Amino acid sequence: MTSAETPETNSYPGPDVEWASQPDWRERFPALLLLRAPRVALDPRLLVVGALGLWLTVVGWWALGNVFDGGDDPAMTQLQQRLGSGDWSLRASAPETASVQARIPGGVEVAGTSYMPGGRWLPLEFLGSWSMLSRPLRSIFDPQLNVVGFTYALLCGLWTVAVWSYCGGIITHIAAVRLAREERVALGAAHRHTLKKYGAYFWAPLFPLVGVALLSLPIVAVGWLMRFDAGILALSLAWPLCLVAGLVMMVFLVGLAFGWPLMWSTISVEGTDSFDALSRTYAYVYQRPLHYLGYVVVVCILGLLASAVVTLFTSGVVLLSLWGASWSTGGARMAQVVSELPSVTAPLAWFGPTPMVDATAEAPTFSGVGRAGVAVLGFWVACVQYLALGFGVSYFWSASTAIYLLLRKEVDAAELDDVKLEGEQAHYGLPQLRRDSVGVAAVAEDEANGADEADPVAQDHVARENAAASAEKNGE
Repeated sequence: MTSAETPETNSYPGPDVEWASQPDWRERFPALLLLRAPRVALDPRLLVVGALGLWLTVVGWWALGNVFDGGDDPAMTQLQQRLGSGDWSLRASAPETASVQARIPGGVEVAGTSYMPGGRWLPLEFLGSWSMLSRPLRSIFDPQLNVVGFTYALLCGLWTVAVWSYCGGIITHIAAVRLAREERVALGAAHRHTLKKYGAYFWAPLFPLVGVALLSLPIVAVGWLMRFDAGILALSLAWPLCLVAGLVMMVFLVGLAFGWPLMWSTISVEGTDSFDALSRTYAYVYQRPLHYLGYVVVVCILGLLASAVVTLFTSGVVLLSLWGASWSTGGARMAQVVSELPSVTAPLAWFGPTPMVDATAEAPTFSGVGRAGVAVLGFWVACVQYLALGFGVSYFWSASTAIYLLLRKEVDAAELDDVKLEGEQAHYGLPQLRRDSVGVAAVAEDEANGADEADPVAQDHVARENAAASAEKNGE
């Protein structure tokens, strides 16, 4: 065979040849997923949902605090201060406005020396959000509380779970898809998913408490025997059974105390129920405690840095707006306006003190219209502050979702991008094919009518089947 007759060879490599590619750092170092949590938490939709959840939480605590009167009970009074007038206090700046405001003590006082409205703008970091959201249910185990105090703490805890079953469900669902697949989920789709799974979100953290209550009932019943000396002796002989019950309750509570954020992530990622959330949470907490602790340390450090950036940006927005207006308003007048603005949280000294406001300015004297204007201005300032605070809980839920994905990969060897989406199989899966009387393949009528949206891959597959069937028919 001459060179002219030599068949032309394909210059492209075969299917078995592997192309050189850039290293997949995400596959080699899965923990890098934690670095994306702050960016996901900065989604404006998540900031709004987080701010809404915080506002609903403190309003509920404030309302329950007004219903339950602590009286002279110091333990009840202290609990109401922690929930109703302490870390998240609610007070009205003026009776006529009755505006609900919250503040966190511990900031630096700025006694009228800055245009910055009162309020520590630094959001709650990861552990702060963890502590704040779990505080009511942790308080029910305070031995100094009476029946009224226990009921108050329990109702505050149920209200917190009810609020964050919705808000936390939306945040974790959106964050799960962003972290795992780098895709965006519409807020409406996340809303529908959360409503569908609301019962699972709500009951997942409560089932361990129900188990603790059931185990404690027999101990409470036999505890009456200890009112008598002979009963103490009789109960002491059976006390090992009480210790066994205490051991089981401790296992329940330790897993719940450390793993309850993972329950929301489980339902949002897997689309399952409360029992699967409990099973996975306790498995991950007890099988990978050191990994879990290491991830928490990392997200706490990242949270502090991200919160500082959010604080600088949001507080600067308000400061610059007031500073610009002060050039025409005048320093003394602006000082009076700023002094009347609501304090959402304790002060932050990043932007003060400055000489822009005279600390000895006269007390503000506003008419009814002026007070109304200050109230509206304070509302807009509070909105910005709540968005800043909303980042704290948004980051908390986003980071918890990232931790869940990493723990699931280590324990269950699941891929990081494996996230269950509602209706995904119908959208992406290949439809069932049926052949008509002449042997041409076509999509089953029920599959075609039930599909919400055509899949290009499925359409191409059907076209190839139809072409092959037609060619075979013509060849016969």
